Amino acid sequence: MRLSESRLQRLLAIIPKGLHRQIKAGPADEDNWTILVASPAVAAKVRQILPTLTAAVAQQEQRTVLIRVKVTH
Repeated sequence: MRLSESRLQRLLAIIPKGLHRQIKAGPADEDNWTILVASPAVAAKVRQILPTLTAAVAQQEQRTVLIRVKVTH
C-alpha cells in the first residue's frame, strides 16, 4: 500500500485539485496500479488524463506501469 500511496502523492500536482478528495490509492505492484474514484464522472475525468499520469509514473519509476481506474461506492 505504501507504493500506491507514494505514487498518488507524487501525481497530485498533475490531477486537478477538485478531484483530490475523490481519488484514493488502490492496489499496486511494480507493474500495475489501481486508482479508486468516487463516481463514474470522476472516473471519466481521470481517464482523460491517464496518458499523462502513465507517462509521469514511467518517468519517475523508469518502467511502464498499467494504471486502472475503478469506481467505488
